[in-house]
Amino acid sequence: MMPKLLRDRSTPASVAAACLLVVGALLSGCGVQKPKDIPALSMSKEDVWVAVSGNMAAVDPDYVTTPMPANTSMRFQQNGCATDPNTLMPSGPPWWYRENQTFRDPSAERVDTVRRGIEKLMSQGFTRKQQSPSRDPRDLTVEDARGFAVGIHHTEFSSGNENVTVTSTSPCVRHPGHDG
Repeated sequence: MMPKLLRDRSTPASVAAACLLVVGALLSGCGVQKPKDIPALSMSKEDVWVAVSGNMAAVDPDYVTTPMPANTSMRFQQNGCATDPNTLMPSGPPWWYRENQTFRDPSAERVDTVRRGIEKLMSQGFTRKQQSPSRDPRDLTVEDARGFAVGIHHTEFSSGNENVTVTSTSPCVRHPGHDG
């Protein structure tokens, strides 16, 4: 039987109680984990950069490989694998990294070149990741046994323009001697 406070939908207290129940239910299943409980590879940030940028170069012959950026930037993004329970924002360590390249209205040849690069990675042990049914059917993401992934994602706009984004990501990693 439902408590009277929740059955009576007309009082501010019942609305507040219902909101608390909903928020509590959402938070209980949102995946907030302690950072130490999150599985992660142990490798230096430089080694992560080599893997992430190397995967980009493997799928796009025009990709310019550079030394690791001194700071994370729009190009090489560092993201927390944990969720801070106070802010519900990503935090780390451990960290995962991403590098993106976006092409506006790319030629079919450019897209085919990237797809062939991704297919070549599949012949080297990468496996195709399951795509969400809501994604563009042309999207393709592959992942290696360690969890490094590379993908191509299409976004069409109502204007008729299209962006194609190539993304290379790492799994969660800890940096020995550098993580708190």
